[in-house]
Amino acid sequence: MDFDFNLILVPVTLILFAVWLLDKLVFKQRANKGRENENFVITWAYDFWPVLAVVLVLRSFLYEPFNIPSDSMVP
Repeated sequence: MDFDFNLILVPVTLILFAVWLLDKLVFKQRANKGRENENFVITWAYDFWPVLAVVLVLRSFLYEPFNIPSDSMVP
């Protein structure tokens, strides 16, 4: 199976970060109202991008910092 989880993890993390950043910088006048009436995408961005960023850092630098180029090197 040739599935690379980082090909999904990186773009999703970047998209959610962009949504979060856009909400913080552009729509910051809504910050005083609270988060009751927010769009579900903004809510997901607030909830999931920090978790996905931590998972991305852990997988990229601590847990899987190697790349095996061929199947002959797989144990």
